[in-house]
Amino acid sequence: MSEGEVLLMSLPQADGQTKLRPVICLRVMPPFGDLLVCGISTQLQQASPLDETIAPGDADFRSSGLKKPSLIRLGFLMGNPKGTMQGRLGRIDSQRLARLQSRLATYLTEIPRPQVQPEDTKLRSLLRLILASDNFNARKLHAAGIEHPGVSLRALPFTTKSELLADRVQHPPFGSAMTEPLVNYTRFCQTSGTSTGQPMAWVDTPQSWQAMLECWRKVFHAAGLKPGEDRVFTAFAFGPFLGFWTAFEAAATDYLAIPGGGLSSQARLQTMARYGATTLCCTPTYAVRLGEMIGTAEAGVSLTDLSIRKLIVAGEPGGNVPGLRQRLEKLWNARVFDHHGMTEVGPVSFESVELPGHLQIIEAAYAAEVIGADDQEVAEGEDGELVLTTLHRTACPLLRYRTGDWVKKRRIDGRLCLEGGVLGRVDEMVVIRGVNLYPSAVEGVVRQFPEVAEFQVVHQQIDAMDEVEVRVELLPGTPESLQRRIEDRLRDTFAMRIPVRLTTGLPRFEFKAKRWVKV
Repeated sequence: MSEGEVLLMSLPQADGQTKLRPVICLRVMPPFGDLLVCGISTQLQQASPLDETIAPGDADFRSSGLKKPSLIRLGFLMGNPKGTMQGRLGRIDSQRLARLQSRLATYLTEIPRPQVQPEDTKLRSLLRLILASDNFNARKLHAAGIEHPGVSLRALPFTTKSELLADRVQHPPFGSAMTEPLVNYTRFCQTSGTSTGQPMAWVDTPQSWQAMLECWRKVFHAAGLKPGEDRVFTAFAFGPFLGFWTAFEAAATDYLAIPGGGLSSQARLQTMARYGATTLCCTPTYAVRLGEMIGTAEAGVSLTDLSIRKLIVAGEPGGNVPGLRQRLEKLWNARVFDHHGMTEVGPVSFESVELPGHLQIIEAAYAAEVIGADDQEVAEGEDGELVLTTLHRTACPLLRYRTGDWVKKRRIDGRLCLEGGVLGRVDEMVVIRGVNLYPSAVEGVVRQFPEVAEFQVVHQQIDAMDEVEVRVELLPGTPESLQRRIEDRLRDTFAMRIPVRLTTGLPRFEFKAKRWVKV
């Protein structure tokens, strides 16, 4: 059933009986495909300014399946599951449908909107909860002279990862950021420890965990997945990684969720093919690795065997690196959607069908800031560090957490967006001969060359000077002259020479790639 169709629906009559009456499908509503329909009546004398007549002289009267001049009742709206329709009469033309939709939209915009709970009210509730007990955040607030919840976001102190690590040393093993007794916590996850070398464990209550699942459902919905149709394959190992569990459980709420933990790459491809998976969730690095296996004798799976239409990638920057994105879409013949989150706060952002190349912050769940070197909010279009306050994951909240993610701030239609996704990590930036260099920026250049199978950046000190070298493994049959082209592109981009060396046998990664090596 689609928009513009004239359908039959069982409607109650004045005598209490039901009767099949025609209705028009105005919109198929996300996320479950319910139908927004309006009634049709032959009582032309009941017309209102919202309504419209359809008569034998109209171009689409015959195709509508109606027998008499009728009134399309925009004021008689109903939302119904698609399975409740009893039949189909015909269809109105696209011009009439667009006209009806536009008229209804204009009317609805004139209705005063109820006040949504503002961010400061959510923040006040969170602060009240924190201050009610002795915990990590409460002690930070007391130290800052904050004893009541009626303060602004920017009056709160920042939280850093080093503080969280120190808190776990003093209050092992989970730290003291919890706002409820430990007996209420039922879920465990752990950071990868890639940035500090020390993994951090986090625990959640059922309510706090559910808040994160709702964020992941937004990720799937924004990518255009359809409940009852899509099948989601999660190619993550069975371990304490937050992203696997929340992605899988959220997918299982609305779609057929197929776990890929404990399988080899070959078995994962074969499982996706056998069960018709339509969406793959994994890191961008592993999506490349799997994609390169498609069509090989080792995999035994061709592109035509697969039904993957969408890749949702996360766990590391890359989903919004143009060269890598193009390579993934070519390997899989599917659309790439970026996403990012972190164990400390949960699923943070999503890329939508309507706004490619941007990550949209889930502002219902986070109070987000983008700050510069002076710790003040940056202007529109400027780069800065993403700072997050959790508003819904209240069992283990964080206040003004400095994520270390370097992003470009954009406001689009009132929504906070990160142009180009996560550009890099604040703690990964190195200064080479006066130039600020981020690993993701180097990757953005190297990935412009699809002939590159894998690469590695070696950071070392030579004569007390920081230097980097890019080591590149080429696809079979690629001429070695590509080395010079990559060097030229790096020089043009960063205004300095970065040597490129050809090599073989570079490591491949399933989870977070470690391509930046310091020696």
